[in-house]
Amino acid sequence: MVSPRTIALIRGTLQVTFALLAAASFGGWVVTLGMFAGMTVDMDMITAGFWVVTVLYGLLALAIGNAMGRRQGKRGMAAAALGSLVSWSILELFFHLYEIGTPEMRVPLMMGVALCAVGAAIGTMRRADREALRVELEEEIAELQRDEDDEPPAPSNANDLMD
Repeated sequence: MVSPRTIALIRGTLQVTFALLAAASFGGWVVTLGMFAGMTVDMDMITAGFWVVTVLYGLLALAIGNAMGRRQGKRGMAAAALGSLVSWSILELFFHLYEIGTPEMRVPLMMGVALCAVGAAIGTMRRADREALRVELEEEIAELQRDEDDEPPAPSNANDLMD
């Protein structure tokens, strides 16, 4: 049987992977929509689009890594690094299938791997992040307790079910 720690690592890796794939998809749409906007597309516009996508993708990777590091500690650091590498691998597969070989397409992905790991390290080490997580978890537990208190009591025997 798989241990809960392994399951948490797999779940964290998949969360990071899907979030970064969604971000990469969004970046592709931004560049494509910029080209279809009717403006004259030249190399400067494409380069500017890639810089914007790189910065946004890097910031998102930093935030995702920070969330994983804050929530799961050292295991979150591993999940962030693995998830960013898995998303890069998936995108590299598509680059290979569609014969895309430009370095500009890979720069955001490389930055994403590094910034995701840095964000996880920051989330793990910062006392303020750990304290914020503790407060957040206490609020969630209090909310669950309120929800449990509001539920009607369960029937105690079969005769109560008939009434």
